[in-house]
This record gives sequence, C-alpha cells and structure tokens, in this order.
Amino acid sequence: MPSSKAQKRHITACSECYRRKQKCDRKRPCQWCIRRQVIDRCSYGGNTISATREAESRESDVNHGRQEVEAPLRSAWDTVVPIQDQIGYPRSQERNPVLALEKRIPGGFRYDFSDSHTQDGVRLEGGGRRKQQDLLARLPSPSVIGELVDVYFHEANQCYQLLERYYFDKLFITWMGHSTRPSSECPLPRELIYFPALIFQVLAVALQFLPNGTTAEEGLNIRDQAQRNTIARMFSSFGEDFMTSLGRQNSTIIGIQHDLMRAFHLKNDGRGTVAWHSIGNAIRQAQDQGFHLHNKIEQSSNSVEETLAKVWEDEHRRRLWLVLFTWDSNMAATLNRPRMIHMEDCTVQRPTACDFPQNPLSTLPKGSSIDERPCSIAPQLFSYEIGVLIHEMLSSRANTRHVPSYDIVLKLDSKARTMMTTSLTPALRPTNPDTTWDSQVPGISIQREFVKVNANMFFLSLHRDHISLHEESLRVALSSALAVLEAQTNILSKVSEHQSCLYGLSCHTIDASLFLAHIMITAPPPDPSLCHSIRAAIHKAAAQLSAIGDKSQLAKCGSKILSRYIQTFEYEFGTTAASVNEMEASLEEPVALAVSSELDFFTLDRFRPEDFEALYPPGDLEDDFELNFSV
Repeated sequence: MPSSKAQKRHITACSECYRRKQKCDRKRPCQWCIRRQVIDRCSYGGNTISATREAESRESDVNHGRQEVEAPLRSAWDTVVPIQDQIGYPRSQERNPVLALEKRIPGGFRYDFSDSHTQDGVRLEGGGRRKQQDLLARLPSPSVIGELVDVYFHEANQCYQLLERYYFDKLFITWMGHSTRPSSECPLPRELIYFPALIFQVLAVALQFLPNGTTAEEGLNIRDQAQRNTIARMFSSFGEDFMTSLGRQNSTIIGIQHDLMRAFHLKNDGRGTVAWHSIGNAIRQAQDQGFHLHNKIEQSSNSVEETLAKVWEDEHRRRLWLVLFTWDSNMAATLNRPRMIHMEDCTVQRPTACDFPQNPLSTLPKGSSIDERPCSIAPQLFSYEIGVLIHEMLSSRANTRHVPSYDIVLKLDSKARTMMTTSLTPALRPTNPDTTWDSQVPGISIQREFVKVNANMFFLSLHRDHISLHEESLRVALSSALAVLEAQTNILSKVSEHQSCLYGLSCHTIDASLFLAHIMITAPPPDPSLCHSIRAAIHKAAAQLSAIGDKSQLAKCGSKILSRYIQTFEYEFGTTAASVNEMEASLEEPVALAVSSELDFFTLDRFRPEDFEALYPPGDLEDDFELNFSV
C-alpha cells in the first residue's frame, strides 16, 4: 500500500532533472536542459514516478548506440600489465631490456601472469566508465565543436604549433564516425580513447582566442568575457578529469598534446604554476614514449607511402618534443624553475626547417635554405637554439654569481649574438631584417618581434645577476629589458584584440618592467636620458597591460603592480601628465646606455615579482591586486 501511494506522488521537476537527481528551476525549458542541450527532453506533462521510469526506459533504448561504444572501450581497458610496466622500464625499445629480449624470442612473451595487476589508469570499474560518459555528455554540439576547432587553428595554433592540422583532422573525423556509427566489432585505438580529453582542451583555448560575434557564442550562451572565461575553465577541467580517469601511464601522443594544450590554457588564464606542473606531465609522457631519443626510420617493403607516413610521423614527434624542450628551458630561465629535460639524455635530432604539407604521403621533408621563403617553424627552431644555450647557461651556472669565470657569461652572450646573425633567417633577424617577405608571408613581422623578445629575455636572464659586479652586464641587462618592452609594444599593435590573452605578452612585459623598476628604485643610472627612457617604458608598459586587462588576468595584476610603483616612487622625479607624454614620445629616439661605474655598493639578487612586496608600504597585496585565480 505505501508503494502504491509513492507511485502516484506528483513530481514538480522536469523529467530530465528528476532522472539526473538534480534541482530543477521549473522553467520551460529549465536552465539545466538548456546547458546540456537536451531541450527536447525537458517535459513536465504527466510527471509521476511511474511515468518518469517509463521515460527512462525509452531513453535507454535511444542511447543504445552510446552503450555500444563501451564494448570496444572495455576490451581496451581490461588488459593485463606487461612486466616491463610493472618494473618501470621506458616504452622505447632502445632502453627497454624486456622489449629487446622479446624481439629475440619466437612468439614473444605471453602477458597472462595470474598475479598481475590491471593496468594502472587504464582498466576502470563501472563508475569510471560512467564518469567518462557523463563528461562526454558535456561536450557542445558538433557544429559548435567544429567552429571552435577552426578558431583554434586559425587564431592560436600558429603561436607554438602544438597540433598539426593533418593528424588532428584525421583523428577527429574517425572519432566523429565512431560517435555516430558505433560498432563493437573491434576495440577503439588508444588515440581515439584519449581524444575527447584533447577536444576539451582545444575548446578551452579556442574560447580564449574567440572573436566576438561568432555562432559558437550563441550556441554556448556566452554573454560577456567573464562567462567566456568560466566556460573555458570548465572545458579544460573536464578534459583534465577525462585524462585522469584514463591515466597517463602508457598514454599516447594525444595524452602529451592534452597536457600541453592544458598548460597553454592555464598560462593564458594566469595560472603559471599549475601550467608548469601540466608541462611536467607532458614531458614525462613524452620521455616514456621515447620522444627524446633518435628514431631510425626503416624503409617499408610494402609501399613508398607507408615509408613517407613513418617519416612524417617522426617529424611530427620531433616538433612536439621541440615545444616541450623550449617551454621547459624558458620557464627554467625566466621563472627560475628546475629543468625536467637534460641535454645529456637527448639524442633526438632537431626538426626539419620546412612547412608541414597538406598531404604528407606525397613528399619528403626538405629543409629550406637561409635565403628561401621562411618556413612557419623557423621561430620555433630559433627558440630551440636559445633553449640549448639556456641549458649550457644553467649547467655552467653562468646566470649566477657562482660562475667560475665571467668569461663564460661573455662567451654565451657572444654565441647568442652570432646565432642571430648567421643561423637565423634574414627575414626574422631583429637587426636589419630582410623585409621583402613581409607582404608574402602573413604574420612574419609579428614573428620577428617574438624572436626579438626571445633573444633579449635570454640576455636578461644571463646578465641580471651580474649587474652589481660588472658594468657590461648592467648595460646589456638594461638594453635587453628595454628591447623586450619595445618588441611587446610592436606585437600588441599588430595582433587582434582577442589574441592579447597570450601569456607571453603579459609575462615578459611584467618581468622586464619589474627589473627596470627595481633598478630605478635601488640604483638609478646617472645618465638623465637613460632614466628618462626607463621611466617612459615602465609607464607605457603599465598602460598596455591595463588595456588588455579584460582579456588577461595576469596583465590586470601586472598593471596594478606597476601602477603602485608609479604612484609610490615617481613623485620623487616630479612626474606629471605632460612629462609622461614627453617620455613616451622619447621612446622612439635611440638612447645611449651610459651606466654608473660606482656599483660596489649595489647588490641585487635575481629579482622576482613577489620580491616587489617588500618595496611597498604595508598592505594586503593579494587582495589589492586580485591575485586569487581560484575558480
């Protein structure tokens, strides 16, 4: 009898919210159904427990195709751990004695050890699979996904070339085919199992670079920049949850790209420390898959196309390792982070200086000469060479006062300057560039400025700890910091507004400005014209960071820090609005960098943004600058 009464109890929530056991706002359609894009299921008619259960049964039949996808997934999950993974050997055959022995044993090994554990992070219980299905349900419609993918490759991918469109589209089409036409005849490849995690990160980055007035904004009900950032963070978190549920042990190249893309999103979102950890995850996966080792390509006896496919896949792997190497090196130099990659462990060759073809099965990689049309990867190759110098600098401790000889510092400085004039293509050289390609190669003038920033950030990292003892280091450090700010100004004048969220546009501006501000506070140069230029550059940097503060939380915080410096210390110089305009105008004129020779009293350790708090009157900087990035 009680059960009969329970069956007739009226339900006020819509059928979908009742099924998902969540609070319904009782609108038609409700907000939850709008967000999940299941408006057609938002029904209130005849809502009793029995009717809702009948609806759940009907929905189970409709979603039968999705359940069929679990079958191939399950066969991939329910595997036994090979013995090399139980021991912890890397997956590359060159350094794995188990795989080396297996090649010499007819039939190989049989991994049917009765006491083996299931593969860590691969075999999931029913709850893990249900969690992944719930995450997949949070993906937007295919039309929105397609538009955001195009936005990413058009607006963001050229910054670092984290993805190759050829391989991404190939997997994307296959993944969409499995989603719409599920089949349990064969297990899904591991790349497709991990692919949704990468999709989430692509969506997150694409939203950061999304121009206004797109169809995707309407599809996701985006009304302002704050909501766009919130949805981007949500997508990135979904991707991380999906990746965590699968596990990073024995992942694929997709797992590496996921962690790189998540780091890209996190850096742009002003969460550099979390991004550093994400880059570490990507590096460890790449090392586990042997990306840091030379891969010998053997010619296939079946077809030429099969050999070409192997060659370009190896090229693709080397380009991905280049990004990992340069990011790890630059974060070690600029942010004083420990390195996760060491040169002595790496035997991989640098990528070929050529554009990636639309059809890799029709040509071989052929490097372009220094006088030919610059290839799209040329700036990344220069960053790689700078990364090699960074490793040499850190290994010799040339960026610290404990360097055995100051000659090591001067030698590294000379190497970098020689590289900029000999190995760098003329079209990208910061000094006296060949501009004949500017009208033919889109974005090459912006790439030239990025090269200038990269080179001068290296000089600043190399010399900044020696400025109290060596006049040459002070001269180079000051000129490099000013050159960085000049290049950043040029970049911001050329990029679109929606591209100003890029991490480097804020990070390098803040780092160089803080260095100059500390110089002006502690030991301003005796040359009035140099002081004039430094102050003007800081004022202009603060204004530029403030202008892009709506797009970048990091820029917003940086502008407030520099504004506090200006308000607190600039009164000593008698700065007025008119003098600020005069200072900014003077930036267009070259300034001779005359520095003081009386530096025996001047001690300046490696300066970091957090050290700036000591220069201000007591106050809660974290609250004042809104430095809390928690979501």
